[in-house]
Amino acid sequence: MAIGLLCAPAATAQGPASGSVIEGPDQVSDGWAGSLGASFTDGQLRCSGTAWSEYCRCLVRFDLGGINPSLFGRVAKATLHLTATEVSNPSGRATDVAPSTQPWTDAATLDTADGTTPWPKREGSGNIDYAMRMDAATSQVIGAPGDVAFDVTDVVDGWLYQGVANDGFILRTGDTVFGLPDSGTWTLTFADSSAPAGAGPRLIVEMAGSPPSPETIADRTLRWYPSPLLPPVRTPYVFMWYFGEAPRYPGAVTNAGGLSVEDAERGMLPLGWFYGPQNPYWKTEQDAVDAYAASARSALQGGTLGIMVDEWQPTIEGEAPLAPADPYGITGSLLGMAEAKRANPGFYIVVAWRGEDTIEPATRGGLPDLLAIEAYSHVAKSYPREWGTCGDLTGTKMRIDTARRLGMIEQTIPWLGMILAPEDYHEGDRLTPDMVEQQIRDLRAYAPEMPGVAFYANGDPGLAEACDRLARRYFVEPAPDVAITEPLFGAEVSSAHIVVRAEAKPKEARHVVSYRWLVDNRLVAETTVPRYVWDLRGELPGLHFVTVHAVDDAFNRAAAQVLVTVRR
Repeated sequence: MAIGLLCAPAATAQGPASGSVIEGPDQVSDGWAGSLGASFTDGQLRCSGTAWSEYCRCLVRFDLGGINPSLFGRVAKATLHLTATEVSNPSGRATDVAPSTQPWTDAATLDTADGTTPWPKREGSGNIDYAMRMDAATSQVIGAPGDVAFDVTDVVDGWLYQGVANDGFILRTGDTVFGLPDSGTWTLTFADSSAPAGAGPRLIVEMAGSPPSPETIADRTLRWYPSPLLPPVRTPYVFMWYFGEAPRYPGAVTNAGGLSVEDAERGMLPLGWFYGPQNPYWKTEQDAVDAYAASARSALQGGTLGIMVDEWQPTIEGEAPLAPADPYGITGSLLGMAEAKRANPGFYIVVAWRGEDTIEPATRGGLPDLLAIEAYSHVAKSYPREWGTCGDLTGTKMRIDTARRLGMIEQTIPWLGMILAPEDYHEGDRLTPDMVEQQIRDLRAYAPEMPGVAFYANGDPGLAEACDRLARRYFVEPAPDVAITEPLFGAEVSSAHIVVRAEAKPKEARHVVSYRWLVDNRLVAETTVPRYVWDLRGELPGLHFVTVHAVDDAFNRAAAQVLVTVRR
């Protein structure tokens, strides 16, 4: 039996590799400007400072006309090399290299960009440093003569792919100064572009990959989801309710479960109940495959957008069987889930799971989107009392440990309940809001990676609402505040690449540690920094949703989303 890996990590596009070295007076414009003058011809670049006398800045611009970015997927690496010829830096001041936001010529001075046009102003005062884009700057302390390298990959990508004007670099050592203050004294000079090859300013650009196209979207997708407007995209948590009416008070966070298709209009993910491996009506593996595939195709025609697979396996180690094993059910379900994902990659598959190892081939293949742990603390009196755990979470934690071993802990949620009227529980085993709160607190402490919680049945609307409010308190409210700052909602974008930027503010003493980026219903990247370079050549023209999930060091999650238009 072969189960294909449906949700593999995005492949890196292969294509021609190219390295370019840009140097020499025909390809480099460079000079310096200081308090006492400027020069673009004297054979050196001065970045020195002398108290009460002179402070200098360097300007360097490279001709990128020899690089054809349309042949490649990305800038793999871009490095600015300078040769320091004189260095005396007793205070260890850093040298900053930043792209210029203003065009300049070889007539530039410390006051003007071209002999007449002033440098940018802030609060009425102009300064060459105000043309430095410091959010894209790189810096280091230079303490000795020799080669100095600066990573400028993001800057060069902006020039080649994002429509950013190539106005070169500005170099400074020390802080912004006005006039002739005492801001310290140091000596720092570099060889200029008239120096022999390998000694003057050099920009080494390594290009890689092939340009993406809409036809290769699957190769660049880490995982598919049903819709950008539904969980787990629009909100990064899944709060599932099954076999009972979901709470519907203002502010309810329940967002998935046994709902009607119409509930999708309210931002909720409707999941159809699916009789899993113990289905007595399947006579062959193909019967199972056909059933899964039919459900996936139905979702494309307006049916529920996923399924909750029940009765995965009736027997696990140490427990008595609930029903005879079905010889076709497990293998048929594994093949069926794979076929469902092929028919509809965004089809959402939840498996009701009690820790069975037979799920492992499916998890290795990336087939289930979510495991919902069945280990109810309180059961209806119509069931044997021993089916409930009476608040003991030992069994649940054992299943959590298995999910962690399978690499599924961030795709696993506990199923709590049952949520019943007081008279429907076994005598003395009534579930209360305080008990639910304690369970959620314990499980959040034991496995904070889990992206939500599920509840079973709803025989008590008051208890159900309390459960929903507890989900909000312990999952939603601690999450960071996050916003996408670029591009703006409604923006039209057309360059080959754009940078999507987010700003996240964690709560209390926590720290945001990862950002997950989604385009439409596709997870496309995960980064540790709040930025993602989006290659628009791989997208169809038109409207697209861009979503970011910010995750802090306690696995609290928050989402932000914008809608943009891609133009060709």
